[in-house]
Amino acid sequence: MSTVSAGGGQFLGMNLRRAPFDDERARRAVALAVDRDMINTIVFNGDGEVPQTLFPDNSPFYSDIPLPQ
Repeated sequence: MSTVSAGGGQFLGMNLRRAPFDDERARRAVALAVDRDMINTIVFNGDGEVPQTLFPDNSPFYSDIPLPQ
């Protein structure tokens, strides 16, 4: 078996114009509550790569700004 970067992924978006996500504290709370390692273990059997940025480094949209931890 071999693995390759497919450049795909999942994304959870929030409507920033409506409560509760118009408050940065609520957005940060959700970001802190999501256990990315557990999602990788359960959904991808631990074979996924837990991202540290929104887009992978091979994407034309890549930025080295880290995701909230």
